Amino acid sequence: MASRRGAIAERKRFNASKALRYRLRGLSCEEIATVMRVSVTDVTRSLAGFDAMVGDEVQAFRENEPELLDVLRMKLVRHMNRDEVLAKSSLNNAAFALSKVHEAARLIRNQSTANIGVRTSVIMGAHGAQQPDGDDGEPEM
Repeated sequence: MASRRGAIAERKRFNASKALRYRLRGLSCEEIATVMRVSVTDVTRSLAGFDAMVGDEVQAFRENEPELLDVLRMKLVRHMNRDEVLAKSSLNNAAFALSKVHEAARLIRNQSTANIGVRTSVIMGAHGAQQPDGDDGEPEM
């Protein structure tokens, strides 16, 4: 009976949330079990539902995120370039959305983003648009 209580106590200490974070970072169930000092069976059981739901999609997304953001940016440019869209939306909102997607892609590629605010200000100023609230176009120091 004592060994059964010990096994139950051990299961209670298993941190499924922590195991999931490791999994989303790309660790295998075996690696997670080693790091967390638990059995592979506990990790596998705990993450079975998540693995079925996510599969390899998270890792594939991470490996291709800059390119996916480039596709999104291209779609935004195409969408914004249509006359009916330009007539209905503010240039300010469209430029802001485009700059945020571009900034995210640059961050993922470890490229400098300090010049983005300046470039956005120049573009917005050329079109006579105002910056979004709280954004003066100056890079943060």
